[in-house]
Amino acid sequence: KEGDDTPRFLRGLQLEEDGENSGGMTKSNKNNNNHSRENDTTYHDLIKVVPKMDPNIVTFNTMIDACHRAGDLDAGLEALQYMKSHTNLEPDARNYTSLISTVARRPTRSSGASDPDLAFTLFQEMVEIMSIRPNGMTYCALIDVCGRCRRSDLALKGLRMMLRQKAQEEKD
Repeated sequence: KEGDDTPRFLRGLQLEEDGENSGGMTKSNKNNNNHSRENDTTYHDLIKVVPKMDPNIVTFNTMIDACHRAGDLDAGLEALQYMKSHTNLEPDARNYTSLISTVARRPTRSSGASDPDLAFTLFQEMVEIMSIRPNGMTYCALIDVCGRCRRSDLALKGLRMMLRQKAQEEKD
């Protein structure tokens, strides 16, 4: 929506005034379907559903995995960005693996349905900027994206990257 600064991955979620989860309905609209902005909570409050409990890495892994299962890459990317900019948490391999595996499932604002470039960009960010060591699942996700895009040349590139990492680990 225009002018709505709530991240897409949190839109539509609402809490009762007493803080209990009400399945997306506020007290004022449980009995009717009229939506009232004054009953909305901000996304800063929504990320803290349980009072006095901050989200942890599992919270974000679960959210990003839900975005993956829904095929909503944009919401998953927003969740990662929110975690990096609004918390003291550091992303992990699972965050990035879930996002990489969501690339090229359908066209999104961030990526086309047959474009593996974002998967390689996420992989590069994970390794070079965040200093996160990819695991076997990360490489499989990257190779799978290339397969969905019918890019066997890039799938082979992902396999070579994995084999180089394995050879380097055996040296060390």
